[in-house]
Amino acid sequence: MKTFPSILATVAVTALCATAYAAETPGVLTDYIPAGTLLQGVAVQPTFEKELGPILAEVEKKFQALSEEKKKEMLAKRNPDRALDYMPELWESKDAYDNYVNLWAATKMRPVSKVALGFDKGDGGDVWRVISATVDKSNKTMPLTIGALSYNSKDNTWESNNGVLVAKPMEEDKKFVYGAQKGYAWTLEKDDALSKQLESVRIAKTTDGKFIYVYYSFVAVSKASGRAIAQGGYTLCFPVPSDSAKISTPGKG
Repeated sequence: MKTFPSILATVAVTALCATAYAAETPGVLTDYIPAGTLLQGVAVQPTFEKELGPILAEVEKKFQALSEEKKKEMLAKRNPDRALDYMPELWESKDAYDNYVNLWAATKMRPVSKVALGFDKGDGGDVWRVISATVDKSNKTMPLTIGALSYNSKDNTWESNNGVLVAKPMEEDKKFVYGAQKGYAWTLEKDDALSKQLESVRIAKTTDGKFIYVYYSFVAVSKASGRAIAQGGYTLCFPVPSDSAKISTPGKG
């Protein structure tokens, strides 16, 4: 596990303290990443229970035996971040499906690298920039790609070089790979002559109130080949900060 050089936290906290004002908060993000708070956590990847392998292999066999029309219908509804929905054609019994869901819900998060994330008031108006950092394999500190985006607290939108990401509330149950949680998802879909692009930001708090998840992804799919020509993404997990861990802002204790 990589650790941050101490200068990272010092610089980031200084920037936050210098720009966080009591009357200025980053809109709905205040419920997840309050102004004046530097979250420190980890990038994570799901680690599934080994018993899922044989179960999903059997499901795949049943799936391949279906008609092309039925397969197309199921794939259109498929979300890789969620457990499969119950479909009688794919399971020996409802009990077998319930066992699969319980194993899915037991998925653990494997830490990949340490990360830091916060918000800094920009030059004025309602725009906030992201303060972020991680440590690469050569132990160098570098910003996360989400740091290239800005957040507009008035419109509750994100903006990237590709355009504006629009928000909608999100709520997930235990079938979601990162657990039951509630928050917002911002998305941008864009078509040009060569590709179709999808960019997403998701910020949510687990329903038990213990963790904040931040997700970012970008994918561009070639219209000619149907294959991804650019893609990247990650999921960050942060413990919910206690009041004592939050940085005081002018006008507050």
